[in-house]
Amino acid sequence: MTDSDSLDGLRGLHQDLLALSEARLSSVERLWVELESRVEEFRKLLDKPPKNERSRQTLLGGELYGTRVQTSDT
Repeated sequence: MTDSDSLDGLRGLHQDLLALSEARLSSVERLWVELESRVEEFRKLLDKPPKNERSRQTLLGGELYGTRVQTSDT
């Protein structure tokens, strides 16, 4: 599944969840199937490793390094 397909699928799931919360979802079974098909994607989202402290401090320091240019907000 490509990132574009995944994003489109999650958008559809979001629309169904909104419809469910507003009591206008016509097929709860379709929502159930969508949720079941996205279980692995949700797991991947939750299993992302935490950011490391060094990266956090670099960002807080206001200096970002690109491949060619160093930028700073000061």
